[in-house]
Amino acid sequence: MQKGSSRSRWDDRLPKREGSACFGTRLLAHVKGRSLDGIGISVLPTWAAAEPLRTGALKRILPGWELPASDIYAVYPGNRLMSMKVRAFVSHLACCFGKPPYWDADI
Repeated sequence: MQKGSSRSRWDDRLPKREGSACFGTRLLAHVKGRSLDGIGISVLPTWAAAEPLRTGALKRILPGWELPASDIYAVYPGNRLMSMKVRAFVSHLACCFGKPPYWDADI
C-alpha cells in the first residue's frame, strides 16, 4: 500500500499492543507455516489457505475483509497457427480456474 492511500489496511483494525512483533517475508510457505504453527495472524490468498480453512487448522478472523482481486493470464503468440497443445492447455486453465475458482468452494 502506498503512503497517502485512502484504503484501509487490514492491520489498522487490530488493537496495537506494546511488545508486539511483526514478521515479514515474501515466501508464502513461511507465512502459511507460521500461521499453522500458531505464531500469529497472516494475510493469505484463498488458494493457499483453502484446505487449512476447511479442516479448521486456520480460522478467518476478519470475514468482511478480502484481498484485492487478481487475475491470471495465459500469454501466448496471437497468431492463427496456435498449436493444439497450447489451445488445449488454455482451455483447461479456463475450465479449472473458473469464477469462482474451485478452491473457494466450501470456505
